Amino acid sequence: MKICIILLYILPFAFAACKNKKSVCSCNNITSEHYQPNYGMKWTDQPDGLLFHKDGAGCKRELTCYKGSFTYFESNWTDTTIPARDHADNTGIKILSQDLETYSIGPYVELQELFGIVCENSKWVITKYPFGFSYFKKGTGEEVQIPGDELISKAYKTFVKNFYCDG
Repeated sequence: MKICIILLYILPFAFAACKNKKSVCSCNNITSEHYQPNYGMKWTDQPDGLLFHKDGAGCKRELTCYKGSFTYFESNWTDTTIPARDHADNTGIKILSQDLETYSIGPYVELQELFGIVCENSKWVITKYPFGFSYFKKGTGEEVQIPGDELISKAYKTFVKNFYCDG
């Protein structure tokens, strides 16, 4: 009986200590490591004011951005499990935040949730492709979009190289 009473006093404190601990993320800071402000114009010293970010517990990040034609993630063909297209050039892929046909400027979105971004083996990985991806054709430079519908049932992963936030 004494053991039960002692446990009743100790257990709440043990659970509270575990609950209050913030887990550490093994990935580098996604904004300082991969974000390209002002559409990649690194020479400017002013922040663009388009991406709002805040770190949360573990690897949770609030990356809020206006959904526009220049809001996207970039990666190389070698850093994705999406099979390279035969006629694609070697510039890589863009993971899109909207359909290339509509170019509608939308509301602010939370990028980590929209693209299913997770930290895996100390690298930021995209796991969702709601609007698909695009790539450029070899020789013509034409941008080709693969719609998100074609990627839904597959478990593709893409390492984040750069990302842009520009409405």
